[in-house]
Amino acid sequence: MIKRLIAGLLLSMTRAYVRIHRRLAPWKQMEILVAPPASAGSLGDQALLQGLNDGLAKGWNCRLRQVLLPNYEAITLLEGGVHSIAVCPGTLSDLRLLLALRHARLFCVLGADVIDGRYDEGQALYYLRALDLAASAGIPSRLLGFSFSEKPNPCVVERFKSLAPQIVCCSRDPVSRRRFEEFTGRSARQVADLAFLVTARAESPAALRALAWMRDEHAGGARILALNGNVLTYPSTPGAIHAAYAEMINGLAAQDATLRFVLVPHDFRGRESDHLCHLEIVSRLDERAKPRTLLLESPLHAWDAKAVAAASDLVVTGRMHFAIAGLGSGTPVIGIGYMGKFEGLLGYFGLEALLVDPVAAYEEHALPARVLEALPALPEYRERIAHRIAAIRELSRENFSGL
Repeated sequence: MIKRLIAGLLLSMTRAYVRIHRRLAPWKQMEILVAPPASAGSLGDQALLQGLNDGLAKGWNCRLRQVLLPNYEAITLLEGGVHSIAVCPGTLSDLRLLLALRHARLFCVLGADVIDGRYDEGQALYYLRALDLAASAGIPSRLLGFSFSEKPNPCVVERFKSLAPQIVCCSRDPVSRRRFEEFTGRSARQVADLAFLVTARAESPAALRALAWMRDEHAGGARILALNGNVLTYPSTPGAIHAAYAEMINGLAAQDATLRFVLVPHDFRGRESDHLCHLEIVSRLDERAKPRTLLLESPLHAWDAKAVAAASDLVVTGRMHFAIAGLGSGTPVIGIGYMGKFEGLLGYFGLEALLVDPVAAYEEHALPARVLEALPALPEYRERIAHRIAAIRELSRENFSGL
C-alpha cells in the first residue's frame, strides 16, 4: 500500500513538472515519440514509421524517437538516424517515459494489427496505458492507423472503454472501424494506412538487381507477377502454402510463356520469415519455372519493396503492407486475407473480388485460376486504383488531422 502511494505521488509530481516545462519551453518540443507495433524485421512496420516520418515529422521539423518494449530493436528509416527510449511496465519506466515526453510534440502508438490484443494482450494493454499516461501530462496523444479483428481480446476491449476521451483513435479501414465501435462503444476516425505515404525508392542492391531484371523481361514482352508468401495466413499447415505457391508458379509458367515471377519477402523475423517461406517455394519449382523466377533476399526495405511492386503487373500477397505497396503504386493486388485485414483495404479501391480466402488459396488450389481471371482485367483494375489513390492518400493524412 505504501509503495503504491509513493508511486502515485511520484507520477503526480512528474506530470506536474512535465506540464510546467512544456508551458515554459514549448520550443523544446522537437520530437515525436512513437511506439512501433513490433521489433525490427517487418517491412510493413518500417513502412508505417517511414509514412509517419514523411507525412508529419518532416513538416514539423521533428525527429522520431521510438518507444521500445523489452527485446525490441529499433526500426531503421530511410534517413535521419535511429533514436529510441526503452520502456517496460512499472513505475520507474513510467517516470522515464514521462520525462522524455516533456520534449515531445506528440505521443503516438502505431496500432497496426496489434492493438486489439489478438497477438499479445500485454503489449496492447501497455500501449493503452502509455497513451493515457501521456494524455494525463497534457501531451497530444493518438492511436494511429489500426486494424481491429472480428475476435479482439476481451480484456483489451474493456480497457478501451476507459481510455481517456481526448485520445483520438484512427482506424485504417471501414471494416475495422465498424468492428472497433461495435466492440468498444468508442468512436474512431476513419483514415487510411500510413504506408500509403511511403515513396517507392530502390536503394538496396537486391532491389536494384530486381528492377534491372524486370526491365529486361518487360522489354522482351513479359508480364511480371510480384509474389509474397506469408505463413501466418495458414499457420497450422505452412507446407500447404509452399505447395500452393509452387503449384501456381509451375502451372502459370506452363500455360503462359510470357509470365515471370518475383518473390518479394516483406518480413524477415524468425521462423515466420517470408524469406524462409520463399526458399521452400523455390525448392519445389520445376525446370520450366525456375529460370523465370527471381528470389529477392535481404537487405530489403519498405521503399525497395514498393519500387518492385510498382514495376510489377500484378501482386499476389499474404502480407497486407505489400498489398499497400502495390495499390499505392498503381498495381492491382490479389490479397490472401487473414485476421480481417484485407477486406477494408481492397474495398477502398473497389477490388473486393480480388480477395482470396486462405482455405480456397491453399486447400482448394484457387490461386492459378484467380490470377488467370485477373490478368485480362488488369487495365480496368489499374483505372480503379488511379481514380481513388489520391483520395486514399488524403485519408492517410487524416491520421494527423487536428494536430
